Formats: sequence, structure tokens, C-alpha cells
Amino acid sequence: MIEFEIIPLALKKTAQRNIQLKWVEQTINSPDQVVEGYEGRQVAQKIYHSSGKKMLLRE
Repeated sequence: MIEFEIIPLALKKTAQRNIQLKWVEQTINSPDQVVEGYEGRQVAQKIYHSSGKKMLLRE
């Protein structure tokens, strides 16, 4: 399990977008895919299904 800290701005944005914090944790610890982000950063991605919609979560 990867240790991480969610900064206050990210907490605010997840709340505004109705993203469950358990989804963030699952995405980081068990991504469907990892892609390269800005400045060589790794971005974890996972697809979730909610209310009949498919959502892509990128962390």
C-alpha cells in the first residue's frame, strides 16, 4: 500500500466533483493504467462506473 497525503485543494476539488476518497486510494494503489504526465510524473488512471456512467479517475 502506497502512503500518500491529499492536500487541502485536492480535498476541495474531490468534494466539488463528488469523487469518493476511497476511489482516490484505490486508483493510487491499484491503477488500471499508469501514463506519463507533466515533467516525467506518473499518472495513475482507473475507470469507475457510477449511476450508469463510466468515469475515468486520474491521480
